[in-house]
Amino acid sequence: MKTKNISVIVPVFNTINYLKKCLDSIIGQSYSDFQIVLVDDGSTDGSGSVCDEYAKTDDRIKVIHQENAGVVKARKNGLRESDGRYIYYVDSDDWIDDRMIESLNRIALEHKADMVVVGNKREYESGKSIISHLPFENGLYDQAWINNVMLEKMMRTDRFYENAHRVAFWNYLIDRNLLEKNQTHIDDKIRIWDDAVVTYPCLLDAKKIYVEKDIYYHYRQRSNSLKRTKSDDEYKRFQLVYKTLVSRFVKEIKKEMLLKQAKYLLLYSILFSFPEKLEISEGVFPYCDFPKGSRVIIYGAGVFGEKVVELLRKNKYADIEAWVDKNFRMYQEKGLNVVSPEEIHRAEYDYIILGVLVAGIRENIRKSLEEEHGVPTEKIIDIDLKKIDATPLPKEFQDILKDFQNE
Repeated sequence: MKTKNISVIVPVFNTINYLKKCLDSIIGQSYSDFQIVLVDDGSTDGSGSVCDEYAKTDDRIKVIHQENAGVVKARKNGLRESDGRYIYYVDSDDWIDDRMIESLNRIALEHKADMVVVGNKREYESGKSIISHLPFENGLYDQAWINNVMLEKMMRTDRFYENAHRVAFWNYLIDRNLLEKNQTHIDDKIRIWDDAVVTYPCLLDAKKIYVEKDIYYHYRQRSNSLKRTKSDDEYKRFQLVYKTLVSRFVKEIKKEMLLKQAKYLLLYSILFSFPEKLEISEGVFPYCDFPKGSRVIIYGAGVFGEKVVELLRKNKYADIEAWVDKNFRMYQEKGLNVVSPEEIHRAEYDYIILGVLVAGIRENIRKSLEEEHGVPTEKIIDIDLKKIDATPLPKEFQDILKDFQNE
């Protein structure tokens, strides 16, 4: 078989309800001269059989069946069995624009880029679709720009939480040589931030990157995909990710800056999934400036907002008067007592806490509260890591926070 310029690799595990839409979006591309590798990671819901059915009707498809070993192993096996010069990973519950591969192939050939960055849309169960905007304009960027601009904000910007480059594999078409250098040695036990430990090192090694934000990957925002299982094993996996990144960053010229970013990523990760590790006796980290006994409204019912509610209910530092979110109906269907932001007008409260981590979303909520709901600025409690006292935190996180505050 003739070697293809692009191989699309799809790790598959128990996504029977979404898999056909994913595969149809790939085989139905406007450009057809590429390889498709499906890696069934020991699915038990029939997803593996679906892969086999598609392979029977399309000779571009190669199917690999492996015992359940996790997505890291699945991607490695897919890379080993592929032959494309460039690799594009797609998650099996998502889908891609019908001109995605045509555009990626044209850009890669024309500009000889090591990586191509694409746009993405978050697709919600409610039918809502949100474009995640890239902070750079379309075009080719050289190594000087990578070193002097991109690296400075690779994992974070001045706003908490925001990074200049998405970590997900599906945001990038990646030169095979970069992946063979940075992916094949990754510990198979990594299950969290499994993209970051590969894509960030690839960005460090890339000499040319092309941004094309007008073609979209469609990321399905499933409610159950956001749920995190609390366990010591998962906490240890976060630390494994941190150590993996550090082992690479210490080799770089700008290692001090990169190591700070790795600490920041660890802080965010723990805050997102294990805020109880940062539990303090008075208040709720990472918020400050509101007194005990306050009547509060929590705005945001995602994973982090739910954890803020849980912690406040546990420590009884404040009285929750309402829990609001624009997607309240979706959360109500899941049994959560979440109501429309319109209830703010009828509630008696002292403060509204923004229960969201992503900087851009918090800014949009703040603007909506001030302009549409008439909430005074002083009543909005936002995340401000610069103001927070690090003293009550565990020692390892005190150091991380103080590094951030001293910049």
